[in-house]
Amino acid sequence: MDTLCDKNLAKLRRENRALLELIAALTAGFSLPEKRKLFTRLFPALGGKITRKTLARALGITRSTLYYSPRAPSKDLALKARIEETLRQHPSFGHRRLAKELQINKKRVLRVMHRFGLIKRLVKK
Repeated sequence: MDTLCDKNLAKLRRENRALLELIAALTAGFSLPEKRKLFTRLFPALGGKITRKTLARALGITRSTLYYSPRAPSKDLALKARIEETLRQHPSFGHRRLAKELQINKKRVLRVMHRFGLIKRLVKK
């Protein structure tokens, strides 16, 4: 009887862990207030009182991660538009030539290209 209970408990813990990972993945782009609202809707038993510590534990992340916000996404979007325009005119340009053309650091160009999927792989003949 104890082994059956242990097996069920282990199964429930695995399911709980998988659900928490799913919730963490789904809420990755949310701000802290949005995450709190979501959790109060998902877990009404908590009575709407969710501390940062509880929220971080439920998401399976550290508290400092809750405060993370990406740096200047609007600048990246503007640069993406400039890169796409340049690539339309010169489709063979790589990140180095793009950087020289746009007069921007090549690391920044490469980061934006990776972020928005603008990197093209060369196929060897």
